[in-house]
Amino acid sequence: MRIVLKEIDRDIPFEKNSHLLPLVSEARRERIFRLKNDHMKNVSLFAEITMIEEAAKDLSLSKENVRIEKTDLGKPYVSGFENYHISLSHCDGMILFASDYSPVGVDIEKPKTNFERIAKRFFTEDEYHRIKNAPSPADEFLLVWTRKEAFVKLTGEGLKRALDSFNVYDESLYSYRTETTTSKISGMKYLYSICYKKQ
Repeated sequence: MRIVLKEIDRDIPFEKNSHLLPLVSEARRERIFRLKNDHMKNVSLFAEITMIEEAAKDLSLSKENVRIEKTDLGKPYVSGFENYHISLSHCDGMILFASDYSPVGVDIEKPKTNFERIAKRFFTEDEYHRIKNAPSPADEFLLVWTRKEAFVKLTGEGLKRALDSFNVYDESLYSYRTETTTSKISGMKYLYSICYKKQ
């Protein structure tokens, strides 16, 4: 498994990067032009460019020969390489990419407020109680949240799957790796999780 973490500067005008638009898919270009501000456009552009560049490295291809497609539920994959798996997440300007030859899912998030209501409504009873009783409930919530997102990205179900239908503390079939990173630009801390199938 390979993990890549990149950060996009919030202050860079999109026009400085617009020459890179031909590298990405038509669907991505359409999405970029619908976005409201330069930062969101840059993040969307570099999200797909990251997938292309990193897949090209992994597969020993030129970037021009990497075509990123999406399943009906939005899971990205490289066309023509069924046994090669990728996953992507971004939050603010942080972009997280993972690749492997077995299914993988990733999610990166920043701290959230009003998390208790979300945990009670969307998580299992066990997860909710563990969050409430943790030394830092906010940190534990973020751990559960990113693991859930990473899991549904691994399976390709996305949020079509109910988040309370599985417990991220049960690692009988899947394993999780959770780490923190700090923005070099803002100093804000982020937490990310990677979900992968047990060998």
